[in-house]
Amino acid sequence: MRRGAGAAAAAAVAAVALTGCSVSFHVGGTRSGTARAPVPPSIVHDGRVSLDFRQTPTRAAFGLPADQSWRGYEARYKHTYALSITLPGGVLRLPAHSIDGDTDDAGGAVDTDHSHRPKYFTVDVLYPSEDAADTALAQQSALLGISHRPSASDALVDGSPSRDLFVEVQRQSSLSATLSAPGERYYYFSFDRYDNAAVAAVLHDGRMDVDARTRPSRAQLGFLDDYARADIQTTPPSKAPVALTLRTPHGTVTLAVDSLTSTSGRDADPQLVRQRAAPSRTSTTWVGAVAEARAQLVRAAPALGLAPSAISALFAGPADTAHTVRTTTSAYDLEVSVQADPSEPGPYAASIGYRFTWRDPAG
Repeated sequence: MRRGAGAAAAAAVAAVALTGCSVSFHVGGTRSGTARAPVPPSIVHDGRVSLDFRQTPTRAAFGLPADQSWRGYEARYKHTYALSITLPGGVLRLPAHSIDGDTDDAGGAVDTDHSHRPKYFTVDVLYPSEDAADTALAQQSALLGISHRPSASDALVDGSPSRDLFVEVQRQSSLSATLSAPGERYYYFSFDRYDNAAVAAVLHDGRMDVDARTRPSRAQLGFLDDYARADIQTTPPSKAPVALTLRTPHGTVTLAVDSLTSTSGRDADPQLVRQRAAPSRTSTTWVGAVAEARAQLVRAAPALGLAPSAISALFAGPADTAHTVRTTTSAYDLEVSVQADPSEPGPYAASIGYRFTWRDPAG
């Protein structure tokens, strides 16, 4: 997740994380990696750019050089490119001041062998006015898969034009309102962020099964080939948690989790080794009411090998402190972390985190 402004100094580049996307703010010419001169091949032709987002673009289609995994194209100050993006439902036309793309949502820092396709794109769009921007987005909503007609009160809207493509549109930069011009919008496109072939193989109607009696395989945790991280979560605007059924050496339990993130390999391993290695950790997050959190843990305790006294300890002590309990089996080391404020009656007063560190079956 998303997740491109014009008043910054001409040579400055600032990267920030916005709604899950890697966003770059810079001015002054086409950039590729750290190079300042344009690097062929360029996707800009006489001020026009065409992209096909009916599937993940190839590296060549975005003009990524062989030794880079990020590229940015920028029009001159206060100028725009005529950008056409072909989507499953038609062609989206945007007056784009800058277009950035990278392979790993980290500015290309993770894709060390420069083999991945670009999957994360940021488009800084300059409309003539705020009214023009709001009108354009309302007209684009069906094409972008936005579930409602956006209004001027929406700071951020999201949609899904296809199963594997997610889009967010933000009204202004989170860096500073002074860096955003009237009518400026940021369009963040991401492929495979919520849905892809690996996720579809393990997540069915919001349910996922994991056999934790031995270390799961990469496929069982939803890893794409040649990636060192796998994320499982429901696609917005749904806020429903994933129903995760765990089979442990102690029993079986179904947990509600908002997200499930797995990584592979050891931290000290080179990236090329990690992105092909067996899973090393799986972490989940969940946020809800204190009573719900307590009930979930009491129900899960037998299957997780936790004593009732351990559950009580997780909810004792200061509300602003996370409380942790650990246990171990032949398949994993488990850390359960809880932060809860019993004085807060709302639905976001408690959080639960489960962190599994997988054991090597051969070890």
